[in-house]
Amino acid sequence: MNIPGAGGKKGNGSGSARDMSARKKRVELFKEKVEKGTYRVDSKKVAEKLVEEALRTIRSRDGSK
Repeated sequence: MNIPGAGGKKGNGSGSARDMSARKKRVELFKEKVEKGTYRVDSKKVAEKLVEEALRTIRSRDGSK
């Protein structure tokens, strides 16, 4: 599933009212899909992100020695 703006960007919670409204709409969409059983996770993307994060962690530790 590809939802525009659902990229998991990290923020400090100080978004505009428009951003918060868009976020609320995305959350509602996810809730509906979960409740209906139609939400699907792209396991390949999840695996890629896990590997990327693991590599970042390893590299940051190697750099601190």
